[in-house]
Amino acid sequence: MKSSEKVKGIKEGKISALIGLVVNLVLGCIKITIGAITGSIAVTADGMNNLGDVLGSGSALAGFTLMSKPPSKRFPHGYGKAEYFSLMIVSLIMIFLGFSFVYSSFERIAYYRLPIYYTQLYFWILASTVPVKFALAFVYKHFNKRAKSNVIQLSVMDCFFDTAITVLTLISYLLTKVTEFPADGILGIAISVYIITVGIVHLVRSARLLIGVSDKDLKLKTDIEQYLRKAAGFENAKVKIISHGERKKDILILGESEKYIVSHQDILCDLKNKFGYDFYFELLPD
Repeated sequence: MKSSEKVKGIKEGKISALIGLVVNLVLGCIKITIGAITGSIAVTADGMNNLGDVLGSGSALAGFTLMSKPPSKRFPHGYGKAEYFSLMIVSLIMIFLGFSFVYSSFERIAYYRLPIYYTQLYFWILASTVPVKFALAFVYKHFNKRAKSNVIQLSVMDCFFDTAITVLTLISYLLTKVTEFPADGILGIAISVYIITVGIVHLVRSARLLIGVSDKDLKLKTDIEQYLRKAAGFENAKVKIISHGERKKDILILGESEKYIVSHQDILCDLKNKFGYDFYFELLPD
């Protein structure tokens, strides 16, 4: 990836994270307010899920801001892994929020005879948030074409899941007109389990990215080795990838043909042109 493309990608990531932060903050405040007025745990849990997304967007914004800083003496490879660290923080917050609402939902089931205040106005206000969240997913997808961020990609999936959850919340809220069955408490548990599950998945993913290599890096390793064998004719060449984030990687080529490769700088140029300008190629003996 060329330097200019990296800068544009980080800028696009910042914009998308800022849009997500504002939209989710507004949606979260609306739902939590309605949940508090009506007494619906499901609506409140849905709103807290949106506020969790606010934290995610804020963390992504902080990560992109760090990534835009130049390398320093303390961080010679830059701040590319800040994105993974921010993802880990958001995951822990989501897990905490999920467990807190499991408790609240069980309370709602235990005291299910407590009334829930239903009005058409609140129903349609909640309904209006569905297309907003759905549209946000496509906004994320648009900006991520250049940003190519794991956090934003996960935000796209999260938007679609959140849209489905809000639809179920609306159904639960509508049922309060005709039954005392604590549907909102049960749905609150379901939403909480979803939040916890997503949080754990993101936590594991961010940990893997911080301490290991991603699936993309494994595929990149295979592609480079195949290129070296077929295009360059180096049967014994092996590739090791050290990731410093999605936009900065050191790619080490190990093999018996080191001297031969060194004498053919055009091969190194071909590799850089084919797999990206941000890769640093170092030749080491086997």
